[in-house]
Amino acid sequence: MDLIDNSAARRAARAKWPVIKASLSAMDESESPIYPIEALSMMWQLAVDAWAMTDRPLPTYSRDETPVTRINIATKNRDTPS
Repeated sequence: MDLIDNSAARRAARAKWPVIKASLSAMDESESPIYPIEALSMMWQLAVDAWAMTDRPLPTYSRDETPVTRINIATKNRDTPS
């Protein structure tokens, strides 16, 4: 019963959270909080940190040699192993 009471209390607390509506249209450069090059720099650091946690070296293959598998869900036969 305590779990149900706790989830109800959390639900009630979330109902009071403020909602901020934001436009999905492109921002004017003067309104943008960061420049695109800054965003790329931040993303790169996150990627390097993530790879460092795997204890594996950064990949050295080119983008067109990236090992990926594309599966079309609409046409995949679910009875056969991929």
